[in-house]
Amino acid sequence: MSNIEMENYVKSLSPELQEKARACKSNTELIRFAAENDLEIPTEILEGVAGGGCGSSKKNVEVCNKCGTTLTEVPAGLPKPSGKSKYCTNCKKVLISTDWHIEKR
Repeated sequence: MSNIEMENYVKSLSPELQEKARACKSNTELIRFAAENDLEIPTEILEGVAGGGCGSSKKNVEVCNKCGTTLTEVPAGLPKPSGKSKYCTNCKKVLISTDWHIEKR
C-alpha cells in the first residue's frame, strides 16, 4: 500500500476524521483510531501494514530446506519425478515438494 493510496483512503473520511487520522503517528495508532471510530480499513492497507510497511513487494517463493536457495524450474534434460518438482541451483538437485518450503522474500 503506497502513501498515495493511504492518503486517498484518509481523504474519503469526513473532514473531522481526516484531521484525527493524520494525527496518528504510527500504523498501530491508525488501526486503533479506525476501530474506535467504527471505520473499515481496506484490506490493501491492512496487508501493507502486516507486510512490514506500505508498498511491501515481498512475494512467496519456494526455498530449499537444506540450503535456503530460491528454487527454479527443473532444467530441460533432467529427470522430473511425478508431482510438483523444483531445482536447487546450489545443491544441484531436483527436489520434490517435501524438500522445500515457502517464504516471503
